[in-house]
Amino acid sequence: MKMQSVSLLSFALLSLVSSYKMGDYITCWEQNMQDPQGFKDPEYYGDTCIHQEDGGCDLYAQEPNANNGDVCDHTDPKTGYIRNSCYFNVIFGPVVNVEKTWSYKCWDGSQCPLGDEVMGCKVQRKRVTCCCNHDDYCNGDDLLAKFAEYGLPANYPGDPPDLDALCNLDFGDWTVVFDVEGYEHCGSSQSVPAKEVHSDFLPQWNDVKTSSETVTSGASVADILLIFTYFVLGALCLAIGVCIGMKWKETLVLQHVAVEKMQQMESMDI
Repeated sequence: MKMQSVSLLSFALLSLVSSYKMGDYITCWEQNMQDPQGFKDPEYYGDTCIHQEDGGCDLYAQEPNANNGDVCDHTDPKTGYIRNSCYFNVIFGPVVNVEKTWSYKCWDGSQCPLGDEVMGCKVQRKRVTCCCNHDDYCNGDDLLAKFAEYGLPANYPGDPPDLDALCNLDFGDWTVVFDVEGYEHCGSSQSVPAKEVHSDFLPQWNDVKTSSETVTSGASVADILLIFTYFVLGALCLAIGVCIGMKWKETLVLQHVAVEKMQQMESMDI
C-alpha cells in the first residue's frame, strides 16, 4: 500500500512539473474527423486500464478532457522513436472525406512539417499541417479548430483557398509558415515563435534518441570492420588458392616427366 501511494505521488508530481497529463508522455486527440473526441486509450481507460498502481487511470479520467485521446507512449514505426508530439492535418476540398479531411494523432517530432523538432504549422495550397507539444491535447487548440473549419465544403471557394482569410487569423504563439507559390502577402511577419520544445520533460525520448544514434554510429564502424575482415579473408583465400594451384600444377608436371621416363626405359628394353 505504501509503495502504491509513493508511485501515485511521483506520477502526480511528474504531471504537475511537466504539464503533461501522463508524466513524460503527451496526450493527443486522435480521430479522423473534425470533432476529434472519441478515441479512448485502452491502456488508460476503464476496465482495460493497466496503470492502476501508478495512478495513470485516475489522471486520464481528469477534466477537462476526461477519458479522451491517445497517450503518446508508443514508438513511431518509421523512426523507432517514442512519439513526442501531436499532429493536426486538414485538407481543403469541395467534398468531405471522413477518413482524410481531418486528422488528429500522436506524432514523431522528427517528422514535423516545419522540420525536425520544429513546432508550428505549414499552410500549403491543398492543406494545413501542424505539430505541437506545449500541452496535452494541443492538436485541439483554438487556432487549429479555426484551420479545421476550412476543411468544410462551405469554406472552400476553390483552388487555391482563401489564403488572405487564413493569413488574417490570430496565430497567437504559434509559428505559421505559408508555403504557397506566388503568395507572399502573409510572409513571416505574422509568424510568432511557438512555445519551446519541452526536451527536459521528455527524458525517455531523449535517452531513446541518443542511444539509437549511438547504435547507428557504432553500426557504421562495425560495418567497416566487417567489410575489412571480409577483404582480408578473401585475399587470404585467394593466396591459398594460388598456392594450391601451383602445387597441383607442379605435381602434374612431375607426374608427366615420370611417365615419359618410364616410357623411354620401356622402349630401351625392347
